Amino acid sequence: MRKKENLIAVAIVLLSVALRVYLLFKPGYGNDLGSFIRWGQAASKGVWSLFSGNYSAWIDYPPLVPILSGWWLNLVSALGIKNIDLGFKILPTIFEALLTIVTTLVVYKSKVRYRIWLLAAVIISPGLALVSAGWGQMDAMLALMILLGYLLIPRSLYFSTLLLFVALMIKPQAIIAVGIYFLYLFFSRGIKSFALQAAIFVALFLIPTAIFKFVGQTNFLYPYTQSIGNYDNASLNAFNLWWLIFATRSWAVKDTAQVAGVSYRLIGLWLLFIFELPALIYLKAKARQVPQLILTVAYSYLAFFVLPTEIHERYLFPAVALMAIAALLEKKIFWVYLALSATLLLNCFAVLQSVYPQFEFLKFNLLGGNWTRAVALINILALFYLAYWLATKSFKKTERVKLK
Repeated sequence: MRKKENLIAVAIVLLSVALRVYLLFKPGYGNDLGSFIRWGQAASKGVWSLFSGNYSAWIDYPPLVPILSGWWLNLVSALGIKNIDLGFKILPTIFEALLTIVTTLVVYKSKVRYRIWLLAAVIISPGLALVSAGWGQMDAMLALMILLGYLLIPRSLYFSTLLLFVALMIKPQAIIAVGIYFLYLFFSRGIKSFALQAAIFVALFLIPTAIFKFVGQTNFLYPYTQSIGNYDNASLNAFNLWWLIFATRSWAVKDTAQVAGVSYRLIGLWLLFIFELPALIYLKAKARQVPQLILTVAYSYLAFFVLPTEIHERYLFPAVALMAIAALLEKKIFWVYLALSATLLLNCFAVLQSVYPQFEFLKFNLLGGNWTRAVALINILALFYLAYWLATKSFKKTERVKLK
């Protein structure tokens, strides 16, 4: 029996590796790849240029990804890799592999009965593979820093604070994980721990802000202050609430449009606030262990994907990546994880294949079908279910999750 299990494990790993190698040699999402390469080339010549003059209007990422991209592109050139798109895509694939390894180790040490099935889903993770190895996006780097930051909470708050600061240097969306982290400290670790870690975090953030301002004479805060409103569409191909309502018209519908005197943008933000309440209640009343904390973060990223306007299809990535650890809490959450893994894959595959066709077995525009609304509905139902789960579990006694 053990030999059979080992063979299955080897087959799963080989399938995972083969999928990523196959996706690496696809063209990827040309616009995003071009942006990363352009930012990396600019950063390698002088990082100050990223947020100075008119160039800042073309970059909506903090400096860490452009700087890392510049270093990586120099390595790609030194290694003699001629296909620069392929060379760059290896970088997000490495981060996604690290994310998979860390998640696999945590799940492997757990005692849940469905551990084998969860491990298989984590190791293969076709949606995460598509976004990283296929698309060429850096979402895995963000998810990895968030995951490590939360896993280290029982060991060292200092390292957790540092890693979450690094996450915020990767993408502004990290603010969700950062906010929940400090709320946890306030609710559960006391005002002293909260104040100390908050002071460290603010100091860390002020250092690059001051360097960019006084040394480089550039606006380091641009990606954080200008990210909202850069795109005023109802949905940017995210299969969410607004896609369910407008489908492919989402690009043409401005979120500044109003219904009963209230803009779609404001409606989305109010819905996000309302649906964050179950997470906050659970965070204060129940969340003490790492899987419980990560569940509140994954749920919050799901709410951020489903409810506001101006959301891209890839914004579901952190929710799926983190939900794998949350799935250790209960088998019902495992099923939610599988459902969201499928919707992430379908959403991103439909967008990639429709905008940059590269999979020969499909020759038609996937975004045009009503099936996309069904996928959006699954995401919405998953959010409703998790909101209900958080609200009800907040006032019930639950068993302690055993990770070792």
